[in-house]
Amino acid sequence: MSGAPWLLRLWLGGSRALPRLAEFTLARRVHRGQSSDPARLGERLGRATLPRPEGSLVWINAASVGEVASMADLARDLMAAGHPVLITTTTTTGGARARRIDGALHQYQPLDTARATRRFLDHWRPALACFVEGDLWPRLLHETAARSVPMALLNARPSRSRMRAPRISAALLSRFDLVTTQSEAVRAEITHLGVDPARVLAPGDLKAAAAPPSADTDRLADLRSAFGGAPLWARRFDPCRRRRRGDRGTSGGAQAPSRPAHDPRAPPPRSRRGGGAGARGGGAGGAAR
Repeated sequence: MSGAPWLLRLWLGGSRALPRLAEFTLARRVHRGQSSDPARLGERLGRATLPRPEGSLVWINAASVGEVASMADLARDLMAAGHPVLITTTTTTGGARARRIDGALHQYQPLDTARATRRFLDHWRPALACFVEGDLWPRLLHETAARSVPMALLNARPSRSRMRAPRISAALLSRFDLVTTQSEAVRAEITHLGVDPARVLAPGDLKAAAAPPSADTDRLADLRSAFGGAPLWARRFDPCRRRRRGDRGTSGGAQAPSRPAHDPRAPPPRSRRGGGAGARGGGAGGAAR
C-alpha cells in the first residue's frame, strides 16, 4: 500500500512492529478480570481452537449481536450449499449469537497485528471473506487481500468517519470486490470516494430484514403473567461490562419499563444542596467532557 495515506501506513507499520505490546495489553486485561472469556484468549492472538473443516470455507467477520443476526440467513444458505462457515466476532454476546446458528463455527476476531492475523489466515484459509457493516481493520484487510482472497463488505452502514478521513476510507474500501449498502444514500457516499460503482450495490438493510430471534414461548408466557401483562424488555447481563462501566443498575433479565421522565405524573426531581443544578461544575457547562 505504497500510495496509502500516511496514517494508514503508520498503522500497518505499527501492527507489524508492536505485536508483543498488543498481546501484553490483552493478557493484562484478562489478569484484571476485564475479559469475559479468558479461556479463549488464544483466539485473539490468532491461535485457532477448532480444526478447519474440509471444503471452501466462507469467513464472516461480524462485530457483535446485530451484525451476526443480520448474517444468520446467509450463513445457513451457504452451509446448505455445502460451504463451511466461520463467524468471527469481537464481543462475547456476538459469539453467543453465532453459536446459535447450527453448523456454523465461531472464533474471536484476531488482534489487528501482523502476527495474529497471519496465524489466523494460515489456519483457516478462507475461500471468501465477508466483512459486515463497517468494522474494518487495516492489517486484517491487508493480509487477507495479500492472499488473493475475494472480499465483500456486506450491509455497509452510514459513517461520518468516511467523510472525516476520505483518503483512508477510500484505501480500505478499494480492497473489496463487492460492497452492498443499507441504502442508496450510503451507496452514493461510497462511490463518491472513488470506489467503482459497478462493485457497489444497494439491496437494503439486511439487519432490518433479519428474522427476530426465537424465544421460549412457555417462559415468555410465565414472565408476562408475573408482570401482570405489562410490556417487557430484556437484556443480557455481562458482569465484566458492568464492572468496567461501574453500572449500578439492575442485573439483567426481564423487567417492566420504568415510567418515562416526561410523564406529568412523575414526581419533580429533588434539588441538590448548595444551589441546585449549577452547584457542581458551573451548571450545564460542567457536564461537558
